[in-house]
Formats: sequence, structure tokens, C-alpha cells
Amino acid sequence: MMSGERVGILGCWLVSAMTLSASGAEIALVPVRASGDFTIVGNQIILESAGQQVFLEIYLSDWDPDQVGTPLLKSWQADIDGSGYTGGLEGTLTPWAPACTNDADCEALMGSLGVGGGKGGCGVHGFPDGLCAPGFINDTRTDYVFASVSNVSVVDLRRLRYRFAAAVTSSPITDPGTQPYGGTLVLSVPPDARGTFSVGFIGGDPGTSLMVNENSPPELITPLHLTPAQITVACQTAADCNDNNACTRDICRPSGTCATIGNYDPMLYCCYPADGTLCDKPTGLPGDFDGDGNVDLADYARFQVCFGSAPLGEACAGVDMDCDCALGDSDVTKFASVLTGPSY
Repeated sequence: MMSGERVGILGCWLVSAMTLSASGAEIALVPVRASGDFTIVGNQIILESAGQQVFLEIYLSDWDPDQVGTPLLKSWQADIDGSGYTGGLEGTLTPWAPACTNDADCEALMGSLGVGGGKGGCGVHGFPDGLCAPGFINDTRTDYVFASVSNVSVVDLRRLRYRFAAAVTSSPITDPGTQPYGGTLVLSVPPDARGTFSVGFIGGDPGTSLMVNENSPPELITPLHLTPAQITVACQTAADCNDNNACTRDICRPSGTCATIGNYDPMLYCCYPADGTLCDKPTGLPGDFDGDGNVDLADYARFQVCFGSAPLGEACAGVDMDCDCALGDSDVTKFASVLTGPSY
């Protein structure tokens, strides 16, 4: 095995990972390496073990897919969605912020990075002194999206999700027909992590966007595809894939990725995840528990008696609206949406 990566990774993985959208602009978060042994397949990095640091890079592409010279890119913004940090089976990803005394320490640990203007370094732009900023833009790279023009680029590290942004101070640039680099985020995968974490972008404005200008409101380049990166800790046995759901069977694939399949017939039954108890699947009009063709106070009365039950017994058969053999707040929302009248 080669240091850092499994033998057999195709040399073209980066290109394939960054050309996932058939049409329209794209901002992709792409895994490029880790501190230990790993395999990369498309936009997924599979770690041989937890307790590693994973390097993710932002790439922009196809804001002018027809290559007609318009639209021109004036500015861009990418907001990382921090909710993906807790998307696995166990453990929480955190931005990696190793100790430092100066910017050179961070460059040695994380690779060459742009310094100043909030783009990266030791204790920059609101990040604690004595720690390297885990999110940075290496604007010295020749493939940086605005490498050929004067620009202002910053990384806002004051919130967990992190915001990467840049705007040109001269004329906008044309689409080069490649996948230019936008920034780097380094995440720490703790030793107790299990499963797959999906880290992507927050869409919308303000959020992740490509812009022709920064007017109010700005002129956005659309459609825009947002491609997340997936970080998977390789499983060894089915126990590593335990999702704490008694209604599923856990599988560790030969690739080291987890899969779960239902262990009951969903066409006939619902299932209580805590212990696997099955209950009859509701039939007929949703919410019409007495089968009279409408959802009214008579149905509400039965719903009220059964509310809070888990798992549902025979007396509450057919009342479950979200098919988890329990009657709770999510069922209330569904029932309220179909309630039609007060009559008995």
C-alpha cells in the first residue's frame, strides 16, 4: 500500500469528480487527500481508519457552458453546510486547527496557502491565536479561479459552516472551460467516527452562488449545481454499520461502505425502530381512521386517545401516519394537514 492512499486509484479521479453536472454551473466540494490511508472514488473518500484529517477543495465550473463569452464571473461565494459534520453513524467532524506560532507552521502542516486578507494562516480573521485556520484560499495557485486578475478573497471563519468568497477588482473573467480552484477546508475525523458524512454547501442567496455582479440584488448565474463531498470511515464488520434501528439489517460491503436494508415487508407493515415491533400499515384515506370517507373530529378523537403510544397496540392499529409504529409530533403535523371538518 502506498503511503496515504490505496494502490489502484485511477489517475483521472479528480477530473471525474469535478464534472458531475451535465449542464449549468457547478460548485463542487472535492476530497483530495487525507493524513492516513484512503481511497477516493468520485467525490467520496473512504478512510481505512478514523482519526485522520481530510483535505477538501472547492472547484467552480461551467458558468458559461456554451463558451460564448457570457456570462462573465465577477464574484462568487460558497457557504459550507456544517450540518454534515454530524451526518455519520457516530462521531462529529470538526475543522482541523493544529497549533501554530506563525503562518509558516500552517503552511508546513496544510500545504502552501495564501496568507493575509483572511485567506489563511495562524490566527487569522477571527480564528483563535495559536491555531491554524482550517479554511483557507491558496490564491498563489495557478488554477485559482481569479489567478489571472486582481481580486479580493476572504474566508469567514467566525461560524462553524465557514464562508469562502471572492470578487474581482478589475474586469470579470470568462469561463476557462476547466474546473478552477476556489478554496480548501481541512476536517478532522475523530477516532470514534463511523459511517458516511456528507459535507456540502448551503444554497440560495446569501449562500452559495456565482455572480455576474454584486448589485442589489446581485445577478446570479443559474442554474447552479452544488456537489457535496462524502467522507466514509471504512467498515470491517456489520457491527460497524449499526444504525441503532431495529427495523433494518446492517451490511458492510466489500468496498468498506455501509448499507442498510429493511428486515420487514414495507408493503404490509410499519416498524418501530427502537425494538423492531411491527404494526399494520394504514390503508385508505390518510387520517380517515373510521373509514367514512372524510377526516373529521371523530378521527381526531381516536388520534387523541392513541397519541403518545409507542409501539402502537391493536387498539391503535391504522392510526400511525408516518409508519414508525408510534404516534408523536410528526403524526400531529400530518394529521393537521388532512383534517377537513368538525362534523362527527
